[in-house]
Amino acid sequence: MIPIAWGAKAVLMGMFAAMTRASEKWRPIGVTGFERCQMEQIRKDLDEEYEQANGLVQSSKTGACPSKSTRRFGT
Repeated sequence: MIPIAWGAKAVLMGMFAAMTRASEKWRPIGVTGFERCQMEQIRKDLDEEYEQANGLVQSSKTGACPSKSTRRFGT
């Protein structure tokens, strides 16, 4: 029989320490207003697809994002 060398708590603490060290080196990634709008639209589309597949109430459709050339940066 081979004994278990690591307990769950020790593994989680090691993972947390590794993620903490890695996050110190990460840089924030800039997201423009256009990209944020695209992500919101994708989320809405996925929500609508899920609701239709499961017979839930459908949400109303919203307008598309402005073109990237007309609105580059947003808040």
